[in-house]
Amino acid sequence: MAPSAPRAVGTEFLRRDWSGRGNTCVLLLNHDLPKCTERLWKQATTRVCADGGASRLRDLGIERCPPPHFIVGDLDSVTGDTLDFYRREGTQVVDLSPDQDTTDLDKCYRVLLERTELWRDSDNDGAAGAEDVLVILGGFGGKWDREMSNLHVMMKYSHLNSVLVGDCSLARVLGPGKSEVRVDPDVQGPGCSLIPLGRKCLVTTEGLKWNLNNTPLLFGELVSTSNVAEASTVVVETDEALIWSSDSNL
Repeated sequence: MAPSAPRAVGTEFLRRDWSGRGNTCVLLLNHDLPKCTERLWKQATTRVCADGGASRLRDLGIERCPPPHFIVGDLDSVTGDTLDFYRREGTQVVDLSPDQDTTDLDKCYRVLLERTELWRDSDNDGAAGAEDVLVILGGFGGKWDREMSNLHVMMKYSHLNSVLVGDCSLARVLGPGKSEVRVDPDVQGPGCSLIPLGRKCLVTTEGLKWNLNNTPLLFGELVSTSNVAEASTVVVETDEALIWSSDSNL
């Protein structure tokens, strides 16, 4: 069987001049939001708040930001006043409080898959519907265990195109196989890292200052942090999913 084509991994949807195809969903978590939040929120085709993320949105200024399509979670952080306000604006409030085994971010993925067109055409490899993307804001900073939980959920849904965006960093999952990461200097880089979570990864790269050649990456042995992208496209081939992290220039 011929090898599958490399996955194109870009960040064009984060540019100020983005007007491309596909559905872009912006999801707000309940933590400090990056400076680019208002712009990305207005550009989105689908808008979701995870629990207290709705209060963060309201704090940005009601008159400037359109309401979310969904507020999702166990609703233990968002105020009742905020829920009532957004209900009047047409927002669907999805109370999943009986489920205490998953995080609000995980619940949001499930609602997006069940109730929206996002990734509707995606197959298990993410090959179709690849132009659809979930942009997660408010996932960096604060409690370290929550950051790790966010990455855990992204790994769980690694076949879906999503990116965690902060003022200092971007992070996304690269699934098994070959990925071509487009490094747009207006959005990300040059600093970057390849970080395994859980399993050993055999990784080969092109376009980095310190390339890997079928190199095993594993916590406690070797991880590729503080690397540098030297090409406009970085090729990453891995046998297991891992995290691509880069400097944020937003």
